[in-house]
Amino acid sequence: MARLIMEAPILGVQVTKVDDKVYAKVFVGEEPDGITEAVSSIMAMPILEGHADEVFAASKDLELGELCRFHIETSRGGKQTVRNDVYKVEPVNKSLGKSQPQPAKG
Repeated sequence: MARLIMEAPILGVQVTKVDDKVYAKVFVGEEPDGITEAVSSIMAMPILEGHADEVFAASKDLELGELCRFHIETSRGGKQTVRNDVYKVEPVNKSLGKSQPQPAKG
């Protein structure tokens, strides 16, 4: 297992609960390759088990396309593959957050 951080524009977070099972994903956008993709390349990453509520709550104040920092835990997937699970999401520019109106100068 390894951990890494990736920065990309966020497109959405989806959490679906069915019986005792939680299915959760983060969707991010990247530049299209121009060959098989136009406008955006969309990538879905699963959310690490037990972190869905935390990631969902942290995403509520984000805006579509906002540059975010995704904390990812990697583990072995199937045959010669790696599974990347998101366990934390935060805006890249925490200090600014949402744009706030500037006071009028007079």
